Amino acid sequence: MLSNDRSIAVLMATYNGETYLASQLDSLLGQSLRDFTCYIHDDGSSDGTLEILREYEEKYPDVFVIVPGPGTGGARENFLFLMRTVESDYYMFCDQDDVWLENKIERTFAELKKYDERIPQCVYTDLRVVDAGLSTICGSFFENSHLDPHLNATKDLLMTNVCVGCTMIINRYLRDLCIKGNYKAVIMHDWAAVLIASCFGGLHLLNEATMLYRQHGTNEIGVNNELSLPAKLVRAVDVRAFLRRKKFYRERQSLMAAEILQVEGLPKAAEEFLGEAAGIYKRSKIQRMRFYRRHDMFRQRNNKLWQLLWL
Repeated sequence: MLSNDRSIAVLMATYNGETYLASQLDSLLGQSLRDFTCYIHDDGSSDGTLEILREYEEKYPDVFVIVPGPGTGGARENFLFLMRTVESDYYMFCDQDDVWLENKIERTFAELKKYDERIPQCVYTDLRVVDAGLSTICGSFFENSHLDPHLNATKDLLMTNVCVGCTMIINRYLRDLCIKGNYKAVIMHDWAAVLIASCFGGLHLLNEATMLYRQHGTNEIGVNNELSLPAKLVRAVDVRAFLRRKKFYRERQSLMAAEILQVEGLPKAAEEFLGEAAGIYKRSKIQRMRFYRRHDMFRQRNNKLWQLLWL
């Protein structure tokens, strides 16, 4: 277990990231608030990633710490490994290929400090979407992805996660709850964190871009760009593929609800909602429609007609 002497632990998961890694590390060195340590775990890179990390750790030992450990098999497990390994008061998640604006840590940390730390707390922000060369594609990730960032209640997040992990800062209370769970249905660590925070009323939007979200074709998770018209037509007529996606999403939502339901100390209202949501995918279509309509739940990016088809 690593104990952080500074207030904030910035957790970075790396894997074959030599192309853009140095610019991200440099952006951390340029932060206006320096009360942080960046802990990095590499997941078995075969390129020059580790050499770059060792160079920065040697040159800036008070800022960068390489965390030894076995390969984890993906970004989700890599971040969870770091969360379990590092002890700190606050945590942020850092991708290897982005660039943080110089006041990112200062702005999000100041926002988080406004809220009651006796409950799990999380602040998330917008991002500026850029290409591989950092030229702006869109000034707002939310706008580019057709997402309403204010739809962040638990019921909304089960349908569509609007909170991007690399923008977030969380308190220790939330981190402790995240590492106690056995989350298999929740696709990424950050989705589990925001679902938990939302249950306690501890999820907050700082509606400004705090970083450059680099899109370069090999992102593990990136922006959801619009499909071309031919692609949309092919997808629309592929009924079997639609039914598979529909079954996957409906089942995944219920499984996520069941996992979050196991979190200690959930408020009664959250517990009741998650209990109902956990079994909804086994119900009849009419029962599902009533449930989704009663809670005004819908998948973002889709119009109301499509909502009926997804139920």
